Amino acid sequence: MGPIGIYWRYAKVLLGFILLDVYLNMGIAKSASIVVQLLLVVGFFPLLFFLLKWTERKEFSDAGLKFPLKWRRNLFIGFSIGFSF
Repeated sequence: MGPIGIYWRYAKVLLGFILLDVYLNMGIAKSASIVVQLLLVVGFFPLLFFLLKWTERKEFSDAGLKFPLKWRRNLFIGFSIGFSF
């Protein structure tokens, strides 16, 4: 891979970071409706997954997200507590 290919790879990562930043700061933070905010938060992970594939990364851990072994159980407990209020 020549130097242009390396620069293009860095450019894709930078563009992905900018897109996620704008998505979080403009979409979620500026949204007035809690329902829209919830949908945007849920949509963050599919967007991140798409950007990881586009930048030729393999997993969420390549973006710094490390899930513990029992993350599904913890997610269920968290939603159960949240919906109980």
